[in-house]
Formats: sequence, C-alpha cells, structure tokens
Amino acid sequence: MREEKQKLKPIWLNCLKELFEEAENDGETEIEISAKKLLCRAKKNYPKYNLDGRYRAICWTMHKIGKDEEERGEVDTSKYTVKYTNLKAKKEIIDRQLNNLIGNDTNKSSQMPNIININKPSLSEVKKYSKIWETSEKYVKYVLQENALNKLFLKTYPDNTNIDDVLIKVSSLNDFYSTKIFSSIIVAQHIIVLNIDNRLDGNDYQLVNDIANISMDNGKTKYLFSFATKYCSHHKPDVFPIYDDYVGKMLVHFNKVYGFYKETIDLRNYNNFTDILSKFKSHFNLDILSLKEIDRYLWLTGKEFFPKKYYKKKNK
Repeated sequence: MREEKQKLKPIWLNCLKELFEEAENDGETEIEISAKKLLCRAKKNYPKYNLDGRYRAICWTMHKIGKDEEERGEVDTSKYTVKYTNLKAKKEIIDRQLNNLIGNDTNKSSQMPNIININKPSLSEVKKYSKIWETSEKYVKYVLQENALNKLFLKTYPDNTNIDDVLIKVSSLNDFYSTKIFSSIIVAQHIIVLNIDNRLDGNDYQLVNDIANISMDNGKTKYLFSFATKYCSHHKPDVFPIYDDYVGKMLVHFNKVYGFYKETIDLRNYNNFTDILSKFKSHFNLDILSLKEIDRYLWLTGKEFFPKKYYKKKNK
C-alpha cells in the first residue's frame, strides 16, 4: 500500500506545482487550493489512473508542502484547504521531493507515472513538426498571425520611440497570443520609458525581465513574462527565445526524462530560461536549428501532449 502511495505521489506534486505556476502567470503571489480542486486537476491530467479513494493521500501531500516539515496535526479530509504563499519557494520544495522520489536513477524512474509517450527530441522530430506547422490546416491561422507580426515588428514599426507604434505592436501581440496584459496603454508607456532599442541591439537579456515587471493603475506589480519574451523575440527572433506555458511544460518534461539540466529550473527568469534552452539544444544535438524552429517544436508538442483543456490559461 505504501509503495502504491509513493508511486502516485508525483501526480499530486506535479499538479500542485502546475497550480502554483498558473497563479504566478496571473501575477498572484499566493493561492488557496482545496484538496477537491487538486483531485479534479489530477483526474484531468492523468485520466488513465484510478485516483478515487486517494483523497487523504492528497491532503497529506498538500499538508507537507504548505506547512513546516516538523508540524504535525490532524488533516480534515472532508474540506481540506491550504493557503500557499511564497510560491517560488514552495515549487523548490516540490522539485526536491520529486528528485527524492525519482532522481536520475533509471530504476526509480518507473515510479513516475508514465502517462504520455513523447519521442526523444532529435533533428528528425523537429523537422517533422516543422512540416506539420507548414502544411496542416489546423495551424493556418497561427502562420498568418506570425507573418502579420513579422511584418509589423520588422518592417512597419521596427523602432520603439513612438507611443502610437508601440501601442499597435503591444495590442496586436496581445490579441493574437491572448497574453492577458490587462492594459495595452500602460504596457506601451512602460516600454517607451524603458527606451529599449539600444538594449535590443545589444542583445540584453535583462531587458525581458525589465519589460515584464509592470506597475498597474491599482498599485500592483504584474510580471508579464511570456508577453515580454514575445515582444523582444518579434524584434530579434534569432536572439530572444519565446517562453510560454507549452514550451515550459515540454522543457520540464524532457528534463525529468533525460536530465539535461542539473541545476534548479527557474523558467521565469530569462537568463535561466535561455541557459536551459541552450542546454536542451546541446544535449539533443539541435544546435544547428534556429530558436524559432525550437520554439515551434516545443509549442506544437506541448499542444499535442499537454492539451489546453487541462489548463485554465495559455499564452500562445
């Protein structure tokens, strides 16, 4: 029985971490999660597993992440809810627990629920998905959107000194990618104040983090990371890779399976994200490919293997 609980524990941990990431994407610093909500997410993400009757195990997993390791007490499984703060630190706790359960030991890897079977990244795999992108009717609208944005950013309004030009680019990007930036005008004004053109020319990765940190009218600060990567990438696609939920899901998945990145994964820090992406390309001998080819491959596989219906928010 204990062995079966340990085998299923990565499910609760992965779903809990996913809810944290969604809250962070919405600019939240804390989140309240019920055991029922976590169970519903687990059933959606892992439909092949019978998770009924595991409610108490879920509660104890939430208890250990949400509270001090030394704290003990009864868990009310009828209406168990935990309010989580400091989400980044909580995700690090989850990563440590997952590493303890699985690590890089191939014998232990069988303990991780194998819900999906994704081919190992390779040149042939990337080319296969590039062909799908170019020929499938399913992705025609995305191709048209990309072509329109390339014309807008690279030809029509390549500079970022005029508020009208920047506002058009911000609004178009937000509309096509549903980045939920809340106020295009505030974001455009923020970009103007940053005076970003010289930093774009200098391939300054810190620029992404600076664009992402935006003070809103209500006094709150939003971290619009995915939007910021897209804004910079559409100016210099060969320098600035794009981050979104699909790309992040695939990088985390491939790292769990193949262990190409040995440090703590922090995808929402741009320097860390670009380093992870570089290690990914090197590990799988994909260095000859452009960042755009890698982005499309990760995005397409993410849409295929981590369907949108499983997540309340998608950024691409």
